[in-house]
Amino acid sequence: DFSMNSGAGGRPPPPPAPAQHGWHQPPPPQQQPMKPAHTSRPQWSCPACTFINPGTRTNCEMCGTAHPSPNQPFTPTPSSGVVPATQGWAYVQPPPAPWGQFHGSPYVAPPIGTHEVPVSQAPVRPTGRKKSLLVGINYFGQRGELRGCINDVKNMKAVLQSYGFPTDPSSMVVLTDDNRDRQSQPTKQNMMDAMQWLVAGVQPGDILFFHYSGHGAQQRCTTGQEADGLDETIVPVDFKRAGMITDDQVFDMMVRALPSGVRMTAVMDCCHSGTGMDLPFTWTQRGWACDDNPCHSMGDVQLFSGCEDHQTSADVQSLSGGAGGAMTNAFIGALQENPHHTYPSLMAAIHSGLRRRGHKQRPQLTSSQQFDTSKKFSLSDIMPNRNHQIGRRYKRNKKKNMAMAVGAGVVGGLVMGELFEAFLGF
Repeated sequence: DFSMNSGAGGRPPPPPAPAQHGWHQPPPPQQQPMKPAHTSRPQWSCPACTFINPGTRTNCEMCGTAHPSPNQPFTPTPSSGVVPATQGWAYVQPPPAPWGQFHGSPYVAPPIGTHEVPVSQAPVRPTGRKKSLLVGINYFGQRGELRGCINDVKNMKAVLQSYGFPTDPSSMVVLTDDNRDRQSQPTKQNMMDAMQWLVAGVQPGDILFFHYSGHGAQQRCTTGQEADGLDETIVPVDFKRAGMITDDQVFDMMVRALPSGVRMTAVMDCCHSGTGMDLPFTWTQRGWACDDNPCHSMGDVQLFSGCEDHQTSADVQSLSGGAGGAMTNAFIGALQENPHHTYPSLMAAIHSGLRRRGHKQRPQLTSSQQFDTSKKFSLSDIMPNRNHQIGRRYKRNKKKNMAMAVGAGVVGGLVMGELFEAFLGF
């Protein structure tokens, strides 16, 4: 099986990442003072778990650690790894390059903390630059093999072309496991590099698109920030060797560092994809609901996911013939039937298309920004940043679940014991 015996599972190992890439605290001479959060008492960061606590507490709400200095806010030392809420951190992206020459930085989880940023009401003028990343994985030769994910990518590529997205290698990257080109295999390394490629060098006014069709899964969350104790994941073709990619990692690599005025639309057609990009706002019939432990950013990112976090996604007969993912086909079909949908009508059309085919999965819309959903859906409408603070802050400790689940509605008929054997090799 080529996909499981491709050595490093992708392109040759990249050279060591330059020291300046990744998350860094700006040096003092260049650091701009941040306006402190409006609180009656200074907040303090726990030296053990980095939770941002109200100034009135003498013990950490997260782990119970005593306030290191009850009479004054905690000031972290360089070795503590703790970021106070009023101190900014910057992500230095790898420089933009054609995909064949691009190497991303090794993933490093960013520090916890928030800082204030400016908001804007001014309209954003599109630059005309459009980039896209399409990933489709059928898992050839593996248990749990799928049939329609590569077809999904082909169909989505055609839709993007109709919306003016260029398909040259400097503007679009396609990763599918029917391609024997090592750079085009959807390995974990290639996928993480491609996510960084998508956002490298973007400027306000740029338009981005991300599409993933493949298996989705869940694994235990060790931070206590997930409501169900599980991180949502996407499953690279070499996951048995390299592991899965969590929603936190997807957010950190593609969303967190976007500047204000950059628009990204994402479609994730996989199981457990409801909050697959860890975006803070979820649209409901009653309006926007904010996550308990939100991570805010400046970019304008919208995710259309195939189902809620606890649900699975299905394969269907695609619009162009052959197998395809239910969400991808419902999304494309809704736009083809009516290019002038508002967001509620688009979600209703997607749900109706799934229901007509007998699927119980409920698509979900999440966003990095709250916006007026009565406006017409567009891939190129850009909203400037409306979040006053960016970064992650823990508001409530959530349960830590020791279970792991792999959704396989697309496979059909597999019981949980078989899923563990098929996907994890236990």
